[in-house]
Amino acid sequence: MYFQPINHRKIQTFVAHFVKRYQYTGQIGFDFLEEPHGDIFVLECNPRATSGVHLFSVEDNLTQAFIKTDKNVMIPKQPQAKMVAAGMLIFGFPYGINCGGFRQFAQSYRAAFDVIFSKNDPAPSFYQFISLLETLFESVKQRTSLWKAATADIEWNGEKLK
Repeated sequence: MYFQPINHRKIQTFVAHFVKRYQYTGQIGFDFLEEPHGDIFVLECNPRATSGVHLFSVEDNLTQAFIKTDKNVMIPKQPQAKMVAAGMLIFGFPYGINCGGFRQFAQSYRAAFDVIFSKNDPAPSFYQFISLLETLFESVKQRTSLWKAATADIEWNGEKLK
């Protein structure tokens, strides 16, 4: 829900090495964990774009990554925190209050741009609340938390498959 761009030398080195070693082309997305002493570990690798795509803006011309055949790495030109504002208010606010306090949540919220809202096309911002109502309905129906209802169809934690 909150996407913070970072420039991390170890991560860039790892990804460059991985792509070269496996002669990888196309989209790739990693999730990393950084330990307090600086070591990094790969948590997940996806052979597709992931949430980090939100960090690109129209001006970055991301479509060129699919059209051009050069092997240049695309990095957002204006690194700016992004967020799904409705999700931040519903899920991030309670978490932020419990973990970092209201001030930290408010600073982060003000620093980011909403990836859903566009003054040229405000409809998606409105319709996301319909999606939220569906999630709320599922939460009540399944007698589970709103978070579990929101991620039920995309999360797998090693449970036995049916």
